[in-house]
Amino acid sequence: MRSAGEAASKKRPREAEGHEAGTNGSAPAPAPAPSARPFRPVELPSPVTAAKAIKNASELEGMREAHLRDAVAVCQFLKWLEDKASGGSGSGQGRAGQ
Repeated sequence: MRSAGEAASKKRPREAEGHEAGTNGSAPAPAPAPSARPFRPVELPSPVTAAKAIKNASELEGMREAHLRDAVAVCQFLKWLEDKASGGSGSGQGRAGQ
């Protein structure tokens, strides 16, 4: 019975003869011809981004309401934090993130 190394050397005789692996023994492919101008990619704004930026009336109203709710929540939290800090009990520090 042959070893794995012997079987591999029988399948690839060119490598054993000094040929590079992965070539068929032919000449390498020619280099591409240089172009007249160097390639410079052009970056343009996406039309999708511009279309997504346009909001309709209901989207605008929803954003205003969301901002108002967020502002009320922040004010309530700051008031609660101020009350806990001025109370001096120290118990509010652990609950500030809740």
